[in-house]
Amino acid sequence: MQIKDETETNLLNLRRTIYLTIMSSVDFEEAGHKLLKIKLEPGQEMELCIMLLECCSREITYLRYYGLLGQRFCMINKVYQENFDKCFVQQYSMIHRLETNKLRNVAKFFVHLHICSALACFSLYMLNPQIFEVYGLGKEVVDFSFCGSMSSIGGLTFDDVRHVSSITFLSNIAHI
Repeated sequence: MQIKDETETNLLNLRRTIYLTIMSSVDFEEAGHKLLKIKLEPGQEMELCIMLLECCSREITYLRYYGLLGQRFCMINKVYQENFDKCFVQQYSMIHRLETNKLRNVAKFFVHLHICSALACFSLYMLNPQIFEVYGLGKEVVDFSFCGSMSSIGGLTFDDVRHVSSITFLSNIAHI
């Protein structure tokens, strides 16, 4: 008979270790090396992605540190790329619940990953543009994330982005 711990103490300890490692590291390279030393069981890679995104979202202003760290993990292992894709879709499906500062940081984090090609454009295909229409947040999302954080994506320039509505913009990205 094997005893199973259903209090998720191990998960809590893992999240605490990841958080402390991220917050105590001097730069993204040190954090990356330390995080890679943590023994993750298969399937726990998602926890690292979630914690990285959570730490990023709680900062007062966006720190490039998080984008570089996320980029490093995406380049190291495709599992992290797939998990960040899932996080991207999940975050944008809950966009109406995010505070302004958290929205800005999360958007800039994912824009960084898309710009540096750490994430495939596949996650952009999974976006449902209607969510922006329903909650009236399209312009805000484009202003915070796409317009304010990047000069081009998928052949669209900064000027193109400024002059199109959010729905048109997201549709253009989806058709590339």
